[in-house]
Amino acid sequence: MSGLRRGKGQTAVEVLLIMAVLLTGLALIVAPYQESNSKVTALAAVRSVSSDIATYLNLGVIKENSPELRPLNAIIRDHGDYVVNNFVFDGVKVQSEGRNYLKILVKFRTVGPANSTLDSLLVDAIGKSLDRTLDDMDGFVRKGNAFYYGSLRITLNVTVNERWGVIP
Repeated sequence: MSGLRRGKGQTAVEVLLIMAVLLTGLALIVAPYQESNSKVTALAAVRSVSSDIATYLNLGVIKENSPELRPLNAIIRDHGDYVVNNFVFDGVKVQSEGRNYLKILVKFRTVGPANSTLDSLLVDAIGKSLDRTLDDMDGFVRKGNAFYYGSLRITLNVTVNERWGVIP
């Protein structure tokens, strides 16, 4: 009878050991996946918003009651000939990344000759629009002068032709 009890005890210890190994393995696999998933999600959100901004400027139709688009409205109103049907979103690129930060390059350009003064205005307006739009999105939080997606600090470098700016 004592051999039977020792067998059950040994089986219970083996089960506990197997569970400990499985849970440790799961923790080691899930943590990097979640970190990578956050970066991909943040990058996709920035890309989507940037594409929407380029489309908005390219179409040139002003939407008055949208606070996040207000900085772009002035560009369309005052310099529509420069951006309407001439504005292109070239994409996003990860410039640098670490465990808790992501630096993203957001590139735009105009078709035709560049105007450095207007490009600087565009960088500023696009930066404000990105800032306001991301601030309203789920998962993005502004803490002081920085954006965070979860624990991931996000920095955006916006370029229009040869002009650039850092957001935020």
